[in-house]
Amino acid sequence: MNIRLASRQDLKQVLHVYNQVTADLHEKGINQWEYPWCAEKLLSKIKNHEMYVVVDDSTVIGVFCIEEINQLSGLMMDSDNMYLSQIAILREYQGKGIGLYITKFTCSYAMSVKKKIYLDCWAGNEKLKNFYLKAGFDYQGDLPEEDYSISIFSFG
Repeated sequence: MNIRLASRQDLKQVLHVYNQVTADLHEKGINQWEYPWCAEKLLSKIKNHEMYVVVDDSTVIGVFCIEEINQLSGLMMDSDNMYLSQIAILREYQGKGIGLYITKFTCSYAMSVKKKIYLDCWAGNEKLKNFYLKAGFDYQGDLPEEDYSISIFSFG
């Protein structure tokens, strides 16, 4: 298993991962992402070198994005740092340490470029919030959205 920047050739598998994970979330009543995902928006993240894939053999089993925080300032996040977002792991690979693998990779990357990394999650997801704390992230606070709140975490 390895992590690498996503390429245009990965788009079909990336769409599959995001659509499957989003459908699973919606079944649980978590309407975190819109379904189905827009291929053009994902391709834009690939072109901007913001999207990464977790690959097992030649299969994309997880996807996430790391982007610069310039437009996100004001969300308890210092600008000119990095933001980890849209982490999605196929259901059959969840619970196997891939989330920790992604967070460790991201933290190492942020340290190598001397930046802080931020991420967020739905404030009601206590399991995920505890996971981020155990992974070494610091809780920054909660931020209200339209109809729910998100919890902000940072590392570095």
